[in-house]
Amino acid sequence: AQESHFKVEPQFPRQGEKVNITFDPAGTELESESAIEGIVYVSDQKGVAALELPMKKSGKQFTGSFVVADTALALSFAFIAGDKKETNQRKGYVVQVYDEKQQPVEGSGRALYRLYNNMYDGYLAGIDQNTELAFTYIEKEYKAYPGDIKANFPSYAAEVLKRKDERYQELLLGELQKL
Repeated sequence: AQESHFKVEPQFPRQGEKVNITFDPAGTELESESAIEGIVYVSDQKGVAALELPMKKSGKQFTGSFVVADTALALSFAFIAGDKKETNQRKGYVVQVYDEKQQPVEGSGRALYRLYNNMYDGYLAGIDQNTELAFTYIEKEYKAYPGDIKANFPSYAAEVLKRKDERYQELLLGELQKL
């Protein structure tokens, strides 16, 4: 499970805020490594950027910290030692970015949709495609931010149609009229 190897504090990271990361390599292919580095993949409106995340050994765990970019929507982490890369069995160590009310910021669900839908973002972060999980995030984003219909509708409509949902006409036709 992600929680047993990875911890982020605060639990609801915000843009512009310092975040502390703890990684426990026990049970991963990095378990016997004495030096582990982190990579944080920062998703924003433009895509994803990989940043180095220096890690320090603290007992059996490794810790690091960084400040979340003001434009960040979601974060994904990988841990590396030599040519080994740990990404939670290619599921990613993924964290949404939140607002002051502990709600995902606008665009966060769309960023996770891109990560899990095997677009370039997910490929770069070492995350395998998971279309069901991708759909849950774009659907939540679509419903949480109806004013952002132009950004979210194409992805949401494509996913509804892929599922051959028999309600697709009623789900989509009314939305199309809003565009």
